[in-house]
Amino acid sequence: MVTEIRSITRIQLNPKPFLVNIKELADKIHELMQNLNYDTDEESHKFEQGATPEEVKDLEIRISGYKAIDNYSKFKIETSIVMVRGKKEKIKVGNKTKDVFRGDGKITILPVLILDYDNKWEKDPYLHFLKNIYERFLYFSTRKALAAKLFAEATSVKDDIKDFLNME
Repeated sequence: MVTEIRSITRIQLNPKPFLVNIKELADKIHELMQNLNYDTDEESHKFEQGATPEEVKDLEIRISGYKAIDNYSKFKIETSIVMVRGKKEKIKVGNKTKDVFRGDGKITILPVLILDYDNKWEKDPYLHFLKNIYERFLYFSTRKALAAKLFAEATSVKDDIKDFLNME
C-alpha cells in the first residue's frame, strides 16, 4: 500500500483583493512545477456560474506535481485555487486590456511525501513486514531530510506565486 505522509505543513495564501486571470495563474503554477522537474497534472476543476455571465459563484482548480526522488520515494505538491463570489472584470495593463476575476479566494499548497509508490513492498507478507521495519528505523532520517527538501520546494512555489500575484 502506498504511504502518503501529509504531516508536512500546509501553505496557504489569501490574497486581498484576489484579482487574477485564472488561466494565467494555472499556467504559471504548471510552469513553476516543471521548472522544479515535476510532472504536472490538473486533477480537477469545478466552475459554477453566477446569476450573470460575469459572475462566478464557485471556482476550484486542483493542480498536482509529481517528482520521483528514488525508486522508493516520490514528492507530490498539490495546489488548489479556490474562488467564491467572483466577478469578471476588465483591467488595463499598459496598452492592453485583460480579463480578470475579482473575488474572495485562497491558494493552498500541500506538500506530500509518497513512499513505496510502486507497491513493490506489498507483494508478499514478508516484504510488508520488512517495509515496516525499514520505514521506522532505517529510512527515518532519510524521510526527515526528504520532508525538509519537499517543504523547501513547496515554499519556493509559494514565493513564486506571491511574486506573480504581486503580494508582499
